[in-house]
Amino acid sequence: MLRHFTKGRDLIRPAATRFATAYLTLGCLNDHKIQLMTMFTSNQWSSCRFARIEEGKRIQNCVLRQCFL
Repeated sequence: MLRHFTKGRDLIRPAATRFATAYLTLGCLNDHKIQLMTMFTSNQWSSCRFARIEEGKRIQNCVLRQCFL
């Protein structure tokens, strides 16, 4: 489902060092924040099994918080 909303792009890209991975991941999250917000408010997400488990709910709450903008 994520690839559908990010047009096939991954949020995590392989990096040369493990220290750069966290920085690159944060950059990708920032680049795709609108698509992530769209995904978490979609009907597809609501019907997904991850929307009903605790971890999925926590991630959804993080992405939909005002400070994520």
